Amino acid sequence: MRTTLVLCACSVATALVPDGSATQRMKPQKVATLEPPRVAALPKLQSLPRPGLAAVEAQLARLTRDPQELLEAVVGLPGPETSYDRDTLVDFWARRPEKVVKRVFDFLNAFRRTRKAWSDADGDRGSILRAELAHLGPVAVKLGQTLSQRPDILPEDVCEALKGLQTQNLPFPDDEAFQVIAEDYNAPGPLAPGHPFAHGDPNAKPLFAEFGHTSVAAASLGQVYKARTWDGRDIAVKVQRPDAMRRCLLDGAVIILALKALQGRYWNGDLLAIFDETAGGVIEELDFRREAQNAKTFGESIAWLGYARVPETLPELTTRRALAMEWIEGRHLQDLKPEEAARMTYMAVEAVTAGLCLTGLVHADPHEGNIMLADNGDLVFLDFGLMSRVDADICEAFAAGIQCVLAKDYVGLVQAFQDTGFVGSPINWRAKDGDAWQDYHPSGKPLPAVMAEEVERRMSAAPETGSRFGALAAVLGDMGFTWYMFTPPYIILLTRTFLTLEGIANQVDPAFNVYEVALPWAVRRALAPSTVKGAATLRSSILTDDGTFQWGRVDDLVAEATADNSPEPAPTAEMDAPSSGRGRLMAAEAAQAKPQFEGADAAAQAVHAAKPADALTTVLGSPAGSTLRRVARDLDSTDLLIGLARRRNRPARRLAVARLSAAIDAWWTKEPVAETSAVAWPRSSDALRRDARQRKYAGRVARLLLRGHAGRQLSAGTRGLRATAALAWVAVRVSVDAAARSLWRGVRSLGRSNVQT
Repeated sequence: MRTTLVLCACSVATALVPDGSATQRMKPQKVATLEPPRVAALPKLQSLPRPGLAAVEAQLARLTRDPQELLEAVVGLPGPETSYDRDTLVDFWARRPEKVVKRVFDFLNAFRRTRKAWSDADGDRGSILRAELAHLGPVAVKLGQTLSQRPDILPEDVCEALKGLQTQNLPFPDDEAFQVIAEDYNAPGPLAPGHPFAHGDPNAKPLFAEFGHTSVAAASLGQVYKARTWDGRDIAVKVQRPDAMRRCLLDGAVIILALKALQGRYWNGDLLAIFDETAGGVIEELDFRREAQNAKTFGESIAWLGYARVPETLPELTTRRALAMEWIEGRHLQDLKPEEAARMTYMAVEAVTAGLCLTGLVHADPHEGNIMLADNGDLVFLDFGLMSRVDADICEAFAAGIQCVLAKDYVGLVQAFQDTGFVGSPINWRAKDGDAWQDYHPSGKPLPAVMAEEVERRMSAAPETGSRFGALAAVLGDMGFTWYMFTPPYIILLTRTFLTLEGIANQVDPAFNVYEVALPWAVRRALAPSTVKGAATLRSSILTDDGTFQWGRVDDLVAEATADNSPEPAPTAEMDAPSSGRGRLMAAEAAQAKPQFEGADAAAQAVHAAKPADALTTVLGSPAGSTLRRVARDLDSTDLLIGLARRRNRPARRLAVARLSAAIDAWWTKEPVAETSAVAWPRSSDALRRDARQRKYAGRVARLLLRGHAGRQLSAGTRGLRATAALAWVAVRVSVDAAARSLWRGVRSLGRSNVQT
């Protein structure tokens, strides 16, 4: 029995810590929560001295026979918001051991039935596991939702079956939901004219003009009804499951007991601290008032994208157990055509990674049931109970890490691990599991360099060639036994978020690369740092201490441009498909036999996705670009212009010739590159106006900078004349070479045409 309990606990821990990443050491941390004020009805248990809890609870039991009120006191209700405290939760259920034991047996029986289905060759193991998790309640459903995106843990047929938990769970009786609505909205009479639920005075004005007789969707913590207000607005009303709080708190206590049994025996690290972070998020989800606040904040944080939105909530119809928001017509992933599914997934990953790199507010539960493509083409996020908040310095560290992964800069990646708190400083290492930790390596090499070499070796051997987030997570999980790693609490939900996104993206494009989609935001963050360290890093990456340009960066940019960012022609039967996720998506749309896709090749479609090149203009023209503008002002432009003509920069000049030659070809043949687009991503009017303002301001800044640097050449004497001459020579050389190359291609193409004729 003990072994079975351990197996159950391991399953939960695996879902909470994806890929079983070894959490070698971490101090226990409590989840930061908003403390509700004192109330007269039921005092908050955790605010009282620990020895007095039993007496207070006994007094409460005498005052009320309602067990729900006792449960609410555990999470600080009644009060403005719920909060989580591990000790209070355990103390509450420790006085009800029979319920804990019964719940443990529920888990064990479900595990026994699932294991039997696993060993039965004729059994539908996926459906059975889904049914068992659905019957166990919200916590188990969330576990199933996470595992549904993890084919590296479960077989693909089981993952496919578990995906049903993302969009449709077992509903609870409609009458129970109607009772919650009537109570929380203080309905004086019927819910709507002709509604079957009898409540209050039948002659009183109904609460709504229309209210659904049955739910349209059932989630882990609640279910949704469609309604219409008296002013004609269609809304969605989300109602919490009546037993959701009891089940979540009881399951939390069971998992805590299991993790305490595992702590120090079967796992290195503080599993309880890891669970606390997730449990705190689930407790917050039980308070729909917090979800409404999250929805508003998250909607404001992504409005600048122009194509992503959240439903507007109705504050007057928002309580702890009920939440009303606008009804948006749209479809989920399983109802979309392949090109629509690819488009929605690409936008979703772009929006979430923008939160990680730029805004610091990330939707932590973006599974298939929580994202939708609206009928007007907008990306719509749903369900805002779980949100991740990331500090500015961590955003910058993640942005740096993304660029390092794509550039295969593993030394920089190890530094990003340290900056995010995933690896300590100094780094500690041991030869094998069980040895003592040490801050040196027998080879004499610095440990950061040794770690970088191991990451590079493992990533090169990874099945996904290091292109996927899951591959990096698996590599770090394996390395966790010999490298001293931490698991900061904020990383838990983020890891779950991106593994979920990658699982969705893998359905529409098996080679989808999350890092590639995040790159534009990582570049923008690097160009617009908000911390002193980030500003110093940006300056040192462009300028030397004396203000001259870092020419080594040109070599890196040329290598990246020629390797990964070269223009991709539309694939044909004789050519391979584009290598990048953006190229595949855009080429697939262009290949559709529909009028709206005609004449739009991959390059034309690509203008609607974010690109690293856009970051420079955006940042230069935004308030966040002050550091970049100072760097551009302080640049020694005389040295830069002279350097353009040097022999070492011949690769950069060749790249400029190739790009200019391609532009001449496009102009000569009148082929649309960026102007014609069959399927434009939706853009809000506010976003378009903001972009226009930024471009206008960026132009003004660029003109001022050019004017200032031109003045410097005039005042630099002979050296300034050399710089001006170098600029003129480079401009003429690049222009002539590009024109000659374009002319030669045209002559060859004409010759081939004549031969074929």
